[in-house]
Amino acid sequence: MTTLIATADLHQHPSKWELLVSAVIEQKPDVVLIAGDLLPKYGGFEMQREFFPELRGLLTRIRDEASARVLLYLANDDAHYLEPLVCELEGDGLCINMAQRVYRADGLVYCGMNRVRDYPFGYKHYCVPDGDRVADPVQFCGEGITFDDDGKEVPIANLRQYLLAKSGIATTARSTV
Repeated sequence: MTTLIATADLHQHPSKWELLVSAVIEQKPDVVLIAGDLLPKYGGFEMQREFFPELRGLLTRIRDEASARVLLYLANDDAHYLEPLVCELEGDGLCINMAQRVYRADGLVYCGMNRVRDYPFGYKHYCVPDGDRVADPVQFCGEGITFDDDGKEVPIANLRQYLLAKSGIATTARSTV
């Protein structure tokens, strides 16, 4: 039987991460699923980049002290242009990047979905249409923003058009690990 610890929304809170690592070391699950929002919420997106060495250390502890497979992905509060840093962690055997992927192990199937219906908040990269629903009727931040691959802010001129240019939630799975 496969054992699993699942969490989300750690937002780089050291106490939350430490509780997770301690629980994993104590419980020794086969799989740890971190379903997004793992990077700092405050301090800007540059602070998220600066968290990666610490994240590497935390994932190394999980691997070395508990031998658990870590499945994770960036989500709506995490800067999408940092995805290559997650891929580096994966390349070093510290995690499996589940963004839009399917992973099969021990007779189980894990599906990573970090695309969401539009919400009223400003960062829109992970937002996609969901059936007939395109844009949330309430918007606290105008049309919203995204970022280019260098982390430069890109204002969205027309949110509905931006979202309609994307594949919907039902069609975003990209690969199998």
